[in-house]
Amino acid sequence: GALNLADEAKASSGTSQFADVNAQADWATGYVNVGVAQGFIAGYDAANFGPLDNVTYAQMCVMLTKITGYADYAASSKKDGDPWYKCYTLR
Repeated sequence: GALNLADEAKASSGTSQFADVNAQADWATGYVNVGVAQGFIAGYDAANFGPLDNVTYAQMCVMLTKITGYADYAASSKKDGDPWYKCYTLR
């Protein structure tokens, strides 16, 4: 599985903190839970993840930056007033 976390995702399946994951994408609950716990992904807010939404370019850049361990490096280039995603899409 992705990042060799399939076993952890299987063990983390069940209920998600996000109500829309439980209702719309229960098959992905374990992967969402692991991704959130690892800090690779986040929801729109504490209750909504958007499991049926398309992933945007900016969201993909953030996930890849975090997965590859460059989040601190990217965040160091953030400037006041920049959109939330700009520091992740510059490089």
